Amino acid sequence: MAPSRVSQQPNTRLYAEKSTADDILNSPDFLKRKIDVLTSDVAAVDEKIEAANKVYEDNKAEWGPQLENLRKEVRSWINF
Repeated sequence: MAPSRVSQQPNTRLYAEKSTADDILNSPDFLKRKIDVLTSDVAAVDEKIEAANKVYEDNKAEWGPQLENLRKEVRSWINF
């Protein structure tokens, strides 16, 4: 059986083409706006995380002792 040959030519382009000076996606105004949008997105996600953590802490305070008592009870059954 002959060994398989690996193609000398890559199937994908490894390097992006150089952008031209009039490339709108690399313009300072576009990039500044993109940073603003991404910063806003990060802030929104941070707010959601804080809200979820608050719900978690509230539920933990309400149900934590009951869950721990249940765990102890189950352990006692297993070790019986």
